[in-house]
Amino acid sequence: MRLLRFSLVPAGPSPVEARALGPLELEMLQRVWQSAEVTVAEVHGPVRDRLAYTTVMTTLDRLYKKGFLKRRKSGRAFYYSAAVSQAEFSALAARQALASMLTYAHPSTRDAVSYFVEALSDSDARLLDDLERAVKAQRKKGRR
Repeated sequence: MRLLRFSLVPAGPSPVEARALGPLELEMLQRVWQSAEVTVAEVHGPVRDRLAYTTVMTTLDRLYKKGFLKRRKSGRAFYYSAAVSQAEFSALAARQALASMLTYAHPSTRDAVSYFVEALSDSDARLLDDLERAVKAQRKKGRR
């Protein structure tokens, strides 16, 4: 199974180091995104037939320690909420995947980008137009 690896930059001065999220962490993060704020018991309910309460509790704690969740304590329970939106997560994951592709491209970065463009041309011509506009905007920005 592939793991997503990317850097998350919080509001504070230092970035959280890149972390890998496994399939269970991704599933738990998706469950938190579905609600404004949840307890371990609320996340555990729908998965109790296949996951122990302590597994869910540990996974949410790990996501909190990695910077993906916020939490507050009320009585004996922790309430978890997302520190990163689905859109932010997707953007970070996409940036990291692209950066990784360009870093490890063989034989060249040009080839890696051309594979990306070929994949787009097969699936969505409108996306290619968007990409062209983004390239032009980036070039303008670079000339300033």
